Formats: sequence, C-alpha cells, structure tokens
Amino acid sequence: MSHTVIPTIIVNGQRSAIVHFYIASDGISGELASAIIMEPSDLLGDSAKSKPTYTILQIWKEFSGFDALLSFDAGDQVESWLLAQNASNHIDFRYFGGLKDRSTADATGLLLLSTNGLSDPNSKGTMILELKKT
Repeated sequence: MSHTVIPTIIVNGQRSAIVHFYIASDGISGELASAIIMEPSDLLGDSAKSKPTYTILQIWKEFSGFDALLSFDAGDQVESWLLAQNASNHIDFRYFGGLKDRSTADATGLLLLSTNGLSDPNSKGTMILELKKT
C-alpha cells in the first residue's frame, strides 16, 4: 500500500492553474521523500516546452499531523517552501511575483513533496496551489 496523494485540477487556463491535493497516510509507508505530485504534462499536455516551469502564486493548506516541504526538481531538488501544520493556512507570494522554479538547465518541471509526520496513520490534509505557467 502507499500514501494517498490525489491531485484534482480545478482550473487549467492558458497562463495559470489551480490544483487541489488530498493527502492521507496509509499508516505503513513512512514519509514521502521527494514524491512527484505534479508533472508538466498534467497541466500542459503534449504542448509542454523543453523546460516547462511553474511559479507558485498562492498556497492554501490544512494539514493534520504532518508538515510538508514543496520542492522543484532539477536533478537535485530545489526547496521552495516549508508548510508547517500549525502555521498560516494561506500564503500569498503574488506581492513579489511568486516562488519561481529556480532549477538549473537540468530542470524537469516536476513538483515534489516531502513530509514529516505522515507516517502516523491519522495524518491527512488538503492543499490548493495557484500556479503561473512559465
């Protein structure tokens, strides 16, 4: 068995997208470590350019029992934002243009999630990302 991570695309416009994620522990698998939660083709289809990237504009989250770290993949992950379960449930990065994928030329466009506390069988949560397609 493995943890549940279900992405649901709410809006997929030409320049931006909003994606909802449901995350739940299976009580067996331990932590997520750089788990791929979104690929460029999820939002861009076959039109994905050679180096598709996202800019995170806003995050809404509600986590029970775990913290998470969002990262961009570039061969080595580029950490972007720590989502502590007891911290603010809404983070707005639009004031400074968003959290951009600062990956190198080896970027894959993958969005990754790592957790701390998801090994507890009662851990679960939701997260909504507003993304700018770049």
